[in-house]
Amino acid sequence: MSDDFFPYISGNQEELALCFKNHYYRKDCFQKGNEVKVPSKDSIGYIMKGQLKVYMINDLGDERLMWFLEEKNILSSFLTDIFAKRVVAQTDCEIYYMNIVYYNDYILQSPKHLQDYTNTIFSRYGLLVQQLINAESENAKSKVYKFIYQLAYRYGKHLSNGEVKIENFPSRNDISSITGVHRNNVTRYITELEKIGIAKKNKLQLSITDLDSLNDIITSLDDDR
Repeated sequence: MSDDFFPYISGNQEELALCFKNHYYRKDCFQKGNEVKVPSKDSIGYIMKGQLKVYMINDLGDERLMWFLEEKNILSSFLTDIFAKRVVAQTDCEIYYMNIVYYNDYILQSPKHLQDYTNTIFSRYGLLVQQLINAESENAKSKVYKFIYQLAYRYGKHLSNGEVKIENFPSRNDISSITGVHRNNVTRYITELEKIGIAKKNKLQLSITDLDSLNDIITSLDDDR
């Protein structure tokens, strides 16, 4: 399960925060749901606080959610030569912007900085490839349940009653976009979990009452392929 597609990119560049604090030319705060300015090619952004959703749009206007970026991640014009990019605040965010020259200097300061940059690019490119590979090869219900399982397993808050609570649970539209499963089916699959007592929805939260049972369902779906 740990190797399955999971489009949340954890921040791993804490040292970079100091560079941005020393050289930023603008600092913007965005409320949840606000559209976030994508940096131009001569600048770069850094998520000092919060979480972003990154969408790609092709020439036909088709839009797809590609990644959730956690704080301590860079925000760049990566892939905008091929696709238009739209960025939306998933939570309240604080973004610092600085000239790309300072970032290039930072990368060249040490092998670790260069490796951090390489890992950043590879992780995003790797998720793009995984989306293509999984587009037709996986059961639709399995895709949705794996996404929910990963959210609960990696980010869920374990409660004393054994439940795992996922706060700030993504919308049905976002789950549909990032998994490639129709929104109506996403709603139906989550409702099925609620009916058998494995999931409980409460506004922007989803609680999983039994992760092991959810994992068993996913295994059964994969075995039936």
